[in-house]
Amino acid sequence: MEDLGDLGFWLAAGIVVAAAIMAHGLKEREKERQKQETLRALLTVEGKNTTEILAYMRERDAAEQAERDREKEAGDPVGAGIVAFIVGLISFVGGLAVLAVIIRVAGGPTPVSLLIAIPVMLAIWYGGLRLAFLTWRGLRGRKKAPPSGA
Repeated sequence: MEDLGDLGFWLAAGIVVAAAIMAHGLKEREKERQKQETLRALLTVEGKNTTEILAYMRERDAAEQAERDREKEAGDPVGAGIVAFIVGLISFVGGLAVLAVIIRVAGGPTPVSLLIAIPVMLAIWYGGLRLAFLTWRGLRGRKKAPPSGA
């Protein structure tokens, strides 16, 4: 029965992720549909110059594409945070493992073994923290200021 509970949990988690992906896709589809509907309505309006409307639509599309490009350039802060968390967690566990190994090799928690093990553990933790920060900063990217007049 325990295995079925685990299976149910992972199925539910998968359903939630799939629902989020579908909701995002449907929202994007609706946005595109409204855009096409607006364009159709503008082109059927009497008394308007069609070339002016099309020029306006092209400018708006170019501005939206430039905004999407800036967002892509900025990187993904959530993904960067997850990767940085995993790197930090690995360094934390690695530091504890090194502490345990040094104490076990020394035959117990003697003052000499602790004098060696604790600085090594702290150095691993510092290195892991530094690596996690650099990973996060590298994957997140640097946000650039929007161009003037935007």
